[in-house]
Amino acid sequence: MTLMHSWIRFWLKRDDHKFAEYAKHRDEFDQGVADSGVLPDVLEMCARYDQNLHDRNQFPVGAFFDSIDEHGGRKPTAERLFVVAEVGADLFYTALCTPDNDDNKEFFVQAYDRWGALVDTALQECDLPHRNVMTGEVAE
Repeated sequence: MTLMHSWIRFWLKRDDHKFAEYAKHRDEFDQGVADSGVLPDVLEMCARYDQNLHDRNQFPVGAFFDSIDEHGGRKPTAERLFVVAEVGADLFYTALCTPDNDDNKEFFVQAYDRWGALVDTALQECDLPHRNVMTGEVAE
């Protein structure tokens, strides 16, 4: 087993543990909310949403590529393509928020060089200020 595989297994186990702890606290909170009159169906829907999000976050990136690959002549469905696109957008947005928090100008110079106006679109979607394409500084 490679170092990468062991890291992925560690991450998956750690993430499962964190989700189990979260679910335990959510269940305790939900009991209090249910006592105040919230319908059980609403609580079940929220728990199912949390579980689906957790399950989605367990997929390695390669699984998303495999899910849209056309091996065997099977074309991916529009729904599957949108899932992959949404995950990719979430990753891209997160990849831009982190260097924005650190005011990493060098990153933004390279990002604009590589992805151009897509960077501005993502920054706008994340409610972050636009950056100067040449210097990476926050645009005034």
